[in-house]
Amino acid sequence: DDTRKFVPWLIKKMLSDDQDIELTSGLQKRDFIYIDDVVSAYELVINKLTQIDSWSEFDLASGTLTTVKDFVSELADKIETSKSISILPRLLFGLVPYRQNEMMEPLINNSELIDLGWYPKVSVSEGIKRVIEQY
Repeated sequence: DDTRKFVPWLIKKMLSDDQDIELTSGLQKRDFIYIDDVVSAYELVINKLTQIDSWSEFDLASGTLTTVKDFVSELADKIETSKSISILPRLLFGLVPYRQNEMMEPLINNSELIDLGWYPKVSVSEGIKRVIEQY
């Protein structure tokens, strides 16, 4: 993904800088989903087009909310372990203010996809592991 997006930006900072990484408090929750699960949802919808109304909308989400702080901490921990570098002490949570109107918890409903037979197969932890292996 584009390195200006959160996860690639964060990994780049963790791997290339020895400077502190300033972050929000990280209490906002997000639904992190691995790309393989996204692709499988698209494939399922395409394969079931004849069973779906001509205008349908799907929330594509794993259904598991994780705080940004927990995600970032786990990512840092796994990079530290795999690359033998120090990252966790460089994470400065709470130094960046939340954006105006920051969404603290998204409202998601992936039941339409579940009803079609889709379910996520990759956990957040496994997804983090796979992403790190690519770097």
